[in-house]
Amino acid sequence: MTRLLAALILVVPLALTLPACKGGGDADGGAPQLAAVDLVMDVHGMTCGSCEKAITDSLLATDGVTAARAAHAEAKVWITDQPGKVTPEQLMATVDGLGYEAAGWSTEP
Repeated sequence: MTRLLAALILVVPLALTLPACKGGGDADGGAPQLAAVDLVMDVHGMTCGSCEKAITDSLLATDGVTAARAAHAEAKVWITDQPGKVTPEQLMATVDGLGYEAAGWSTEP
């Protein structure tokens, strides 16, 4: 129960700040503000806020990911994870599995 509460405390504020998408328009996609960023992933194929939400939700459902935000305008995803729980390659496979192209990653914020 405590883990669920901790996850909700992290997820709800992130979900509330995602831009709304009305089927493809251009939302404000500036760089998200996360307390700590362990990985920045380049992702091609995002076109709107719904794309950002699909990627964010899928990454947050991945064991070891504590925070994730996507910005289609910058074609980037910022991810915070627990050391040793998940690899960048696993995270890239998660994004690829959604139909987007994870083109690379770095540890630079």
